[in-house]
Amino acid sequence: MQHMLNPVLFLGSGDLRNPLQIAENERFNHMQIHLNDLNPSVVARNITILKIISAPDFNPEDEEDFAFVWDVWYNLEWPEVTLKRFQGVLKDLLNDLFPENVSVPKTSQAEMLKKVWSSWLSVSSKTESEARVLMEKVGLERKLFISKHWELLNREAMENAKNCDSFSMAIDDLTCNFEVLDDSSMQNIHEEVKQYFEKGSCRLENDIKIVCLNPTMLDHATLRWTLHYSLCPFDGYMPLLKEELVTSMKDKMMIRSCQKILENLLSFYRRRLIDGKTFEFFFYLEDALEFCYSENVNKFDVIDCSNMADHVGLANLILACSGKLSDHPSAMLFTDTLRWFEFQSVKFYLEKVLCCPLSMIPTIYGLRLKSRIELGLPEYVDLRCPPSLPVEVCWQKAPPFRNVVMSASPALSEFLNQLANVCFDAKFPLRNTGVPPGAGCGMLLYTPQTFSYVVNSMIQRLGGDHWLKKDVRSAEMNPNFQLARRTLDAWKNGQKILKLSAKIPTASCDKMASLSGIPSIRLILLPKAKHVNCSDFSGPDVHFIDNFEVKLENFSTGFEDASICFLLIPYHGLEKTHRAILVDILDGSECAVFDSFESVQVEDWCFSYPFVPSKIQPEIPAPGGFHIKVESCVESEDQFHLKINVILSECACGLNIGRNHQAPCESCHEITVELNQPGNFKSFSLSFPYPILVDEFKATFHLKCRHLYLVLKKALWEPWPCEYLPADNLHNVIDPDQLKPWKEEESLQRSLKTHIISQFNINHLENTSLMEKFPLNVVRRVMIVLFLDPSLPRYVTIQRKNAPTPDWFFLVHRPVSTTSTSKPFLLLSAFDFRLAKKLVADGKWCHKKFVENLKRDSSANEKVTIIPINTTEDSQLLRFVLRLNRLKITPSTWQKENLSLGENSPWMATFVSPLYSDNPLLDVESADASNSTTNDNNCCAACKKVSQSLKRCSRCRSTVYCCEECQRQHWAQHKMDCKKV
Repeated sequence: MQHMLNPVLFLGSGDLRNPLQIAENERFNHMQIHLNDLNPSVVARNITILKIISAPDFNPEDEEDFAFVWDVWYNLEWPEVTLKRFQGVLKDLLNDLFPENVSVPKTSQAEMLKKVWSSWLSVSSKTESEARVLMEKVGLERKLFISKHWELLNREAMENAKNCDSFSMAIDDLTCNFEVLDDSSMQNIHEEVKQYFEKGSCRLENDIKIVCLNPTMLDHATLRWTLHYSLCPFDGYMPLLKEELVTSMKDKMMIRSCQKILENLLSFYRRRLIDGKTFEFFFYLEDALEFCYSENVNKFDVIDCSNMADHVGLANLILACSGKLSDHPSAMLFTDTLRWFEFQSVKFYLEKVLCCPLSMIPTIYGLRLKSRIELGLPEYVDLRCPPSLPVEVCWQKAPPFRNVVMSASPALSEFLNQLANVCFDAKFPLRNTGVPPGAGCGMLLYTPQTFSYVVNSMIQRLGGDHWLKKDVRSAEMNPNFQLARRTLDAWKNGQKILKLSAKIPTASCDKMASLSGIPSIRLILLPKAKHVNCSDFSGPDVHFIDNFEVKLENFSTGFEDASICFLLIPYHGLEKTHRAILVDILDGSECAVFDSFESVQVEDWCFSYPFVPSKIQPEIPAPGGFHIKVESCVESEDQFHLKINVILSECACGLNIGRNHQAPCESCHEITVELNQPGNFKSFSLSFPYPILVDEFKATFHLKCRHLYLVLKKALWEPWPCEYLPADNLHNVIDPDQLKPWKEEESLQRSLKTHIISQFNINHLENTSLMEKFPLNVVRRVMIVLFLDPSLPRYVTIQRKNAPTPDWFFLVHRPVSTTSTSKPFLLLSAFDFRLAKKLVADGKWCHKKFVENLKRDSSANEKVTIIPINTTEDSQLLRFVLRLNRLKITPSTWQKENLSLGENSPWMATFVSPLYSDNPLLDVESADASNSTTNDNNCCAACKKVSQSLKRCSRCRSTVYCCEECQRQHWAQHKMDCKKV
C-alpha cells in the first residue's frame, strides 16, 4: 500500500543527498520536501543540482552526465566540458527556468539566489589568465584554512613539533581516518584520500586540462574559498557497507565506491520522476529558528535538523520545532549532535543541555524521546573513524496532561534554577572565568529569551502557572538582565514593544571582523561616560542584551551596510547619551556599535509572542453529581503525587481506580476514578505525559475530608504504550527467519567478540576495577555470557542472589544471526517468572503450560545454567530490554508453533543485541598517562622519544608514535601485533 507523505522539513538542509534519500522509500507516491538554510550558496547550489538531475535528458548511468554532476557536487577544479554545461544551467535559472518540482515561495529570497547565480556565472566567464590567478588565490586560502583549523585542534602537537608543515600534518591526520579494508588495499586508499585533501578534487579521469574553479565552493560575495561540511565525498559516504565497496579495481577504489552510491541514489530519483511519483521541493533562505516561528502555516510530519542543535542550542531548537511538528502520533523530530562526548554519554548530554532528567522532559518540553539513549548507542562505533561521530536523537510529541493541575515541586524548581543559571549568566570573558560545560553544544546561546520561552511554553501546555513558585517567578536575576526581562514580559503580555535599529560605523565593522563569532557576542547598553571594564559592569544603568540581530553585507572590500537591531519596552529609561558596544564573551574584545541613542531608528514591533498563555479548562461535572477535582499534582523524577478532592452529593461506596491499558503493556497514560454506587455518576479521567505503571500505585482515601491521595509510579523500566502499537510497515520489524548466520571468516566482518566488548569503555576493559556496577553494565555482562560462552547450554535462567525463584528462563536459539546493519543478533524464547506469578493469581495462566511448552522440545532434559545478577534494579533493566526488544521482531516459525505466545502469556519471543558504549574512548588518554610506568604508551614505539603529544595507531589504538615517519619505519615490526578494533 502506498501513501502520501505529509510535508517533510530539513532545517539547515546542507547536502542535497539527505532529502534525496527519501526517494528510496517506495511506500510514498508523493512527497512535499521543504528545505531551509541561511547560507544562500547552499540553497543556490542545491537548486542547481536539482536542475541538473531533473533534466529530461539526464541519465545518471551515462558517464558524461554523471561526471558533470560529480564535478559540480564535489570537485574544486573543472575541465572545459563541465564549465560549458554549468553555464547553460545558470542561464536557465537566471531566466526563471526552474525544474517543475522546485519553487522558492518568497520573491525576495528568489532575487537573492539570482545574485548568487550571477556571481557564479561571472566567475565561470573569466579569461584563462584571470581564472589561473583566482585558482592560485583560492588554493592558498583553502590550504591556510585547513592548516589553521588543524592547528586549533592540535595545539600540543604544534608546540612540540619544530619547523613542521602544518598542512601536510593536517592532510596525514585526515587521511588516517579512512581505514576501511584489509592491509593490501590500505596504502592505495590512503594515497587516494590524501590526493583529494591536498587538491580538493577527486575524479576517475587523469590528465584533464583544468580551466576554472567550481564557483559553488566560493563565497558569492567575496569569491573566497568556503568550506561546506558535505563537500567531502569520503566523509559524506562513510561508513561504507560491504556491498557498497567496489573491490574489483584497486585503483581509486574510494571514488568508485562513493560514485556507485550516488549513481544508485540518482537512479532512484529519476525512476520516481518517470513513474509520476513526484517530489515537490520548496526552498527557504532564512534563519532556521525564524522560519519555525514565522507565520508559515505548514505543519510537518518529519523535521530533520541535522547537527543544528550544536549551533543554536538544543533547548532553543526543540522549542522552535515543537510548534511546526504536526499532531500526528507518528510525527518525528530528528536532532543531531557532534559534541555530546563532552558529557561522557548521550544521556548526560541531554540532561545537561536541557537542564532536567530524562523523565521530566515530557512535562517540561512537551516531547518524548523515541530514541532509547539510556541504553547506549544502537550501532557499532568504529574507533578508526573520527571520534566526533554524530548521534541522532528522535523526538515525538508527548500526550498532554488532562484534568491535572500541576503544582510546584523540588524537581521543577531545580530545573528552573539550572536553566536560569545558564540563561542569565553574566560572567565573561570566558578565557578568565572558564568556559562552562556545554558551550560547544550551543548552551552559550541560552539567553533570557530562552528562559522566557521555556517557562511560557510550559504555562501554555500545563494550563497555568500553578507549578511556578513565586520566589522563582519573581527571582532577582543579575540586575544587568532586568531590562531584557521586562521587555520579554511586556511582549508576552501583549504590550507595545519597540524595535531599535542602528547603522554600525565602518570603524566598528572592521573591529567586528576580529571577533570570535556572532554566536558569542553580547550587546551592552551603558551611559556614555561610564568606563568599560569587563570585570565590573555593576550599576542599574548598565544593561545586557543577548537577543539581537546583526546584519552584515560581506564584500571583497570588507563589511558594508552593517546594522544591528534589538527590542526594548517604550519606557526603557535609557538616556539619549547611552551608547552600545558589542563584546565577545569568549575573550572580552569589544567594538562600539553606536555612540548615542540619538542615531537609533525606532519602530513598533508587530510580531506576536510565540507562546501565548492559555488556560486549559478541566471537565465540568454535572450539577449535584459525583465529581472530583485535582487540587495538586507534584511531579518528581519517578512519581506523580496527587491530592484529589472528591465531591459527593449522597452516600457512595466503592471508589475504584481504572487503568486504560492493553496487555501485555504494563504502562498507561490515563487513569479513571469511578464509584460502584451510585451508578449514575460519570467517571473522571486523568492523563499524564509520562506513562505510569498500571499495577504499582498507592491510593489513600480520607472519607472524612473527602480527599483521595494517589502516588503513581512512572514506567521508567517499561516500554511506552505507543511502542506496543502494531507497526504500520513490516520492514521496520525484524523477522528472525530471514536473518543470515553470523560468519566470522568474512574479510570485512568484524568479529563477534569485537562487537560484544564494544559495549564497554576500552579503559574499563583493561582495568575492570574501574567498571561501575550499574545496571546497564550488568545487562551487558549477561550478553557477554549469552554470546561468547562456548560451554553455555541452550537453557539458561537469570536469578538474583538470595531470590527464591528465577527471574527468567531462556531458550537460546543459536547460531548467532546478522542484522541488516551488521549487528550480532541472538534470538531468545523467554519465560517471565514475575509475569507468570501475576497471571496465575489472575487466573489467566497455570504452571502446567510452562511444562508443556518445554516438553515439546525433545531435548528438554538438557542442563540448565544459572546466570546470577545482583539487584532489583539489574533485574528491572534486563526485563525492560527484553520487553522492548520483543516489540521489534516477529516470532520465528518454531516459536509460533511451539510456544503459548499472546498478551496473557509469560512467554515472549525476544532477542539480545549489543548495547554499544556511547563513549568507548572515555579517559583512555588520561588512563594511559597514569599507567606509564607499566607500559610504554608515554614514548614513541620507534624512536622511544618521550612526549605528551603522541599519536595512536588508528588501527589498534594501543601503540603510539611521535610522527608519521616513525610509524612507517616501525610498521614491519608492529604489523605482527597490530589488531583492528
